[in-house]
Order: sequence, then C-alpha cells, then structure tokens
Amino acid sequence: MLGVSSQRPRKKLEAVARYWAGDREYSIRIDQDVINGLIQANAPAHVIEAARRNSEGENSQDCEVWEENWRSVLLFLLVQTQWVVAPMGGYVGLNYTGVQSAMWMSSIRKKERPGLFDDLRIIESEILKTINERNK
Repeated sequence: MLGVSSQRPRKKLEAVARYWAGDREYSIRIDQDVINGLIQANAPAHVIEAARRNSEGENSQDCEVWEENWRSVLLFLLVQTQWVVAPMGGYVGLNYTGVQSAMWMSSIRKKERPGLFDDLRIIESEILKTINERNK
C-alpha cells in the first residue's frame, strides 16, 4: 500500500520525527482563537487543556504522541537501529528488510502492516529532512 495512511494525523508523526532527530525547538503556536475553535468544535477537554498550556508558554522537553500514532511510534523505536548509512556517513533511509523482519518477529498482524509502514515512511522522511537541514 503506497501513500499516506488517512487514519493518522501526518503532522503529529512529523513532529515526533523532528523530535527524535534532535529538533527540540519545534513547537506549535497556539493563540486564543485556536482555543476558541477547539471549544466550538467540542474538542475533548484534555486537548483544550493541552492547547491552553501551550498558549501560556509552558515548554517541555517531552514529545507528545497522540494515541492513534502510538503503535507507529513504537514500531519506529523498535527499528531505529535499522538505518542505512552512506559510505561517507549520513543516513540514507531505513533498511526495509529489517523493518519487515521486525514486524514479523513482533507478531504485527498482516492487515496492520501497510498502515504502520506508511506511518513509518512519514517518520523516516521527516527525520531525513530534519537531519539534512541541520547539516547544511
């Protein structure tokens, strides 16, 4: 299955990837208009509270992972040693054979693998982008 899984928010996976790659300064700016929009949309209380904390300038070294992305992030952490490194150094991408083996050895169901793999590719792409920008 190619493409991006439509079930998971791409931006949150990209934020996790940037965090893993060392970009701790990335944050989403929240103002009162955003909070009002969340309230009007009947967003869950914990989402509104998190937005309020962000708007008040609370800064943490933690990286928030949404529940719907949790399995994808866990898969990435499982395969984070599977990077292909160029002869002159630098990451090229993940070793997909190693990823496939990790999914199989972790007993991830076949029907879940395409969506998780799509998410993993989002994370991989964002990490490569972040590292390349930093090394310019």
